[in-house]
Amino acid sequence: MKLNLQIALIYLCSLTLNAQNLVVNGSAEIEPFTSNGWTQVSGNWLASNASSQITPVEGTKFFYAGNTALGELSQDIDVSANNVLIDTGLYYYTFSGYIQSFFQTPADSGKAIAEYRDENGNILATFDTGFITSTTEWYRFEDTRVAPIGTRTIRVRLISLRNNGTSNDGVFDDIQLVESVNVAVPDMNFEQALVNQNIDSDGIVNGFVLRSDVINITYLDVNSSNISDLTGIEAFTSLETLFVYNNNLTTVNLSQNTALTGLLIAINQLTSIDVSNNTNLISLSLNNNSISDIDLSANTNLEQVYIENNDLTSLDVSALNLLEELVIPNNMVTTLNLSQNPLLTTVTVNNNALTSLDIRNGANSIISTLNFTVTANPNLTCIEVDDVNYSNTTWTQKDVQTTYSIDCSPQNDDCSNAISITLAQDTVGTTQGATASTNTPSCLQNGIVIFDVWYEFIAPASGSVTMTINAGNSISKVALYESCTDANPLLCAEGELLAENLTPNATYYVQVWLEANTMNRTDDVIVLENTNGEFILNIADTTTLSVDDIDAEANQIRMFPNPTNNQININAPTNLDHIAIYDMSGKLILQNENLRNTSQTLNLEKLSSGMYMVQIKTDNTTTLKKLIIN
Repeated sequence: MKLNLQIALIYLCSLTLNAQNLVVNGSAEIEPFTSNGWTQVSGNWLASNASSQITPVEGTKFFYAGNTALGELSQDIDVSANNVLIDTGLYYYTFSGYIQSFFQTPADSGKAIAEYRDENGNILATFDTGFITSTTEWYRFEDTRVAPIGTRTIRVRLISLRNNGTSNDGVFDDIQLVESVNVAVPDMNFEQALVNQNIDSDGIVNGFVLRSDVINITYLDVNSSNISDLTGIEAFTSLETLFVYNNNLTTVNLSQNTALTGLLIAINQLTSIDVSNNTNLISLSLNNNSISDIDLSANTNLEQVYIENNDLTSLDVSALNLLEELVIPNNMVTTLNLSQNPLLTTVTVNNNALTSLDIRNGANSIISTLNFTVTANPNLTCIEVDDVNYSNTTWTQKDVQTTYSIDCSPQNDDCSNAISITLAQDTVGTTQGATASTNTPSCLQNGIVIFDVWYEFIAPASGSVTMTINAGNSISKVALYESCTDANPLLCAEGELLAENLTPNATYYVQVWLEANTMNRTDDVIVLENTNGEFILNIADTTTLSVDDIDAEANQIRMFPNPTNNQININAPTNLDHIAIYDMSGKLILQNENLRNTSQTLNLEKLSSGMYMVQIKTDNTTTLKKLIIN
């Protein structure tokens, strides 16, 4: 291994002569120096011609410090354009040149320094020749090293020290700073794949490839090569198509591959990927990774997006107006808006956690039956489409509970469409698909507001009602209004609200909304998207049967097995009167009425897997239970 490294370094150094010199006027051919690259720190520097003692190495002149005890020239070279490559910690520079002294005793001397500095001018590393006294021939120095991570400028310093007489005769010529003509490729499997394709021209796995070998490569296929590190890909700046299918990558840096139009990096171990610099991408395939989030806002040329079997919880494709194929099954995406993608021909989003899907893009008719799949999204009850009839006829690959509509907002999204409530009966509701209201309740707190819905009821003769609302882990709120035009509620509370002194037989309006608890959470959007908006509301005459009495019988009603596969059994202490099953949007799915017995078995074979609410009425009470169908 040590021998291979030595060979690699020797090979690296032998190629620096052909690289571009970053030092301006490195051979003292153009005067004045201060207008041609250099800063005169001290002394009176001149360009000296050949003499009887010294012949220039390059051109016809060399650097001479003049009549000064200590002379210094310096030049700052900006290398920030290579910041990404430098910050891989594997990017090399070679600093070289020549030093000589006029013959005398004692002789004058000179030294050369290269300082690697960060963006604030702090020195990260230094090469220093020390003072050199060479009176019979030019002394050549050379240093090849990795630029420290964070290097943004390299300062070259030439220092001449007078040890005798009045003139300072430590002189310099052919000062060079060059980028490595090699590219570091630390993963042996990656380099072997390049060797196998005759891209690495030396044919040796030595940790490097020639930059000239890779800079014009437009197509690269290194599928199934057991690659864990793709470092070196940054130098493939002309790359248009990259296949890295079935490898062991956990990270990848493609920021320098701005010409990419096709990227296949499926079956790896990526948890994230940044494609913001790859604005020419047309096709992107990231199947079978563990990516939980991706920003595609800069990739406006994308036509195909394949991100199957990942950990996505959200995906924004609103900027992708050219998108034709979206294939993202087996993720955890909850909401998806495709209304800004008018060229879509394929939508495959099965096996997600969708609660909302908007595909009103004005071009639904170009998506065929086989190219639209939304199955295995048990909480998706409504899809917003251009044409309900077309969707019902053509897009059949959906779950039973999923319907099509031109507007999936709840019926009671606004106060003017409030749903009437029967007192003392549980009402199943959801805020899914609801929009914001102009009313801002006075008890609004710090959680994220999940958009509100509206109900109405007729006040009982007692003028007193108790409102209770339960929404699981969400904070549930109710506000009471006398009319839909009121700016502020009469009352507002969390969980339970007692309203007294109401006008008997008058209609009142109830605003219901939920708040997601963001405690210890930093991403409010994710909290909101993963809250399904379900709640149970009950408004009862305060003077009727007590809650304790109701709870006592409700607790004796048994529903089993739960979860279940195809049937449930319901037993009650008194006669069952009515059993109804609702999906989580509040849609009635199945009901049995006028039962008049204390036990009932329901066949559920036609219901798809997911969560439902079962309303059970007896002679004395009404209760609501959650049902899970596997």
